[in-house]
Amino acid sequence: MPRGTKALKQRAVTDALVLGVGAVVLWRVGHRLDIFESIVGFIESHESWELDELVVALIALGLAGFIYSARRLADLRYEYGRRMRAEADARWSAQHDALTGLPNRRFLEERFRELSEPPNQRSFALLLIDLNGFKRINDLRGHDVGDRLLETVAERLVETIPNGTVARYGGDEFMALLPGKNRDQAAEVADAVLKAFAVPAYIDGHPYRVGTAIGIAGYPCHTDQVEDLVRLADIAMYRAKTTLGDGAIVFNSSFLTDLHRTEEGEKALADAMRRGQIRPHYQPLIDLSDGHVIGCEALARWERDDGSFVPPGEFIPLAESMGVIDGLSFDLLRQACRDVISWDAPIFLSFNLSAVQFEDPSLALKILAILNETGVAPTRLELEITESVFVHNEATTLAVIDQLRQLGIRIALDDFGTGYSSLSRLANLSIDRVKIDHSFVGRCLDDARSMSVVKAIVSLSRTLGLSVTAEGIETQPQYARLKKIGCNVGQGFLFGKALPAADFHRLLQDASARPLLASRRA
Repeated sequence: MPRGTKALKQRAVTDALVLGVGAVVLWRVGHRLDIFESIVGFIESHESWELDELVVALIALGLAGFIYSARRLADLRYEYGRRMRAEADARWSAQHDALTGLPNRRFLEERFRELSEPPNQRSFALLLIDLNGFKRINDLRGHDVGDRLLETVAERLVETIPNGTVARYGGDEFMALLPGKNRDQAAEVADAVLKAFAVPAYIDGHPYRVGTAIGIAGYPCHTDQVEDLVRLADIAMYRAKTTLGDGAIVFNSSFLTDLHRTEEGEKALADAMRRGQIRPHYQPLIDLSDGHVIGCEALARWERDDGSFVPPGEFIPLAESMGVIDGLSFDLLRQACRDVISWDAPIFLSFNLSAVQFEDPSLALKILAILNETGVAPTRLELEITESVFVHNEATTLAVIDQLRQLGIRIALDDFGTGYSSLSRLANLSIDRVKIDHSFVGRCLDDARSMSVVKAIVSLSRTLGLSVTAEGIETQPQYARLKKIGCNVGQGFLFGKALPAADFHRLLQDASARPLLASRRA
């Protein structure tokens, strides 16, 4: 073939090869334009191609592809690793608590399934640990201290339970999963936790103590349904919290019976409140110096349709747990105030409030609104409290009591001697009256110690300018003895039991002519 013709054909091949190589290289090397431009420049610089030159070009093309592939493989490997790390981080975050780093509820649920299904099926125990007093610290000291306290709690639990899985269940609740432990062994672990938390935690040099209420449930000894295990542990924990404060209780099937009974009681209480079956009855308060009625104590009475009565000791705690104690108390107070006004007698009204109501800073304003609505002067109202009001939030309680007394409302400390206070503490309480518990009054004639307690209360109260009421007076000798040692006021079956409004009104009318005790003898 003539050289010119051969050159033309080679030129055509060259052009086609340049275009083809350019397209392939562009596709293979993508963003690596430096490789692409070098290869294309090399190819275009040749007007004609011999076999050896074509081989060189193809080698260059293969090298470019190899370089690209190696780089792309490295990029893919990096991207895959990054994605795997992100997914691992996401899985960890989904199964762990962000604050404490402990496993969370989701992690525990998966662990429950692992331990309750073949081939890893085995018995295990669960501790549900609730912190007592944490909310108060968190509210008073702020979330920063609260968070650091939770971190300290988590560390202490992990140290105390090295052979279990400790998790944060939510808020101030933690869990400990104990594989292979029975209920007795779990109770031993719970005791160790209680001892560990008897020591305060120090944050910035300040001691903070939180207690623990612990519920214990086991699989499969208490249930073979793992989804019920947490519920049973929670029931046991609530029982520990309400009965022990700080303590641990192992679940018992009787707790479920109690819950069903409580549920039925709640329904009945709600129905009774709706139907107005809970009304105030009134027990007379007597001036022991002359036997005249000077006041009455309003006592809640729930009368069933069949005429039987539900004891206040049953339905008042129920109303507190249901969160309806405010509505019930204020309805009773409103009715009692209306009754007092309707009797048109110079007596004062004594009324009991629940301890939980004193945690409401607006309590004084709510009571004042009822007094204004019914027309009862604040000086005619005496509110009875028990020593338990000072246990949970003493600062708020004292502030509320001061507000009430500034309005002219008197405060009486009921059941004194049976709770937390000592005689020496009376001087620090903003009260107007002390009511001696009936347990001392009933034994005062037969038990020297009881009489000594009564005398000490009367003596100190008189020194502090406080009035004294003796509860549970049932006999004439008790009345005479209490009058002699200086009790101001008495109440009890000797003077009359609690009566409905109409019956108490008749008692007042009879007592207006002569002292109540004299009318009783007649």
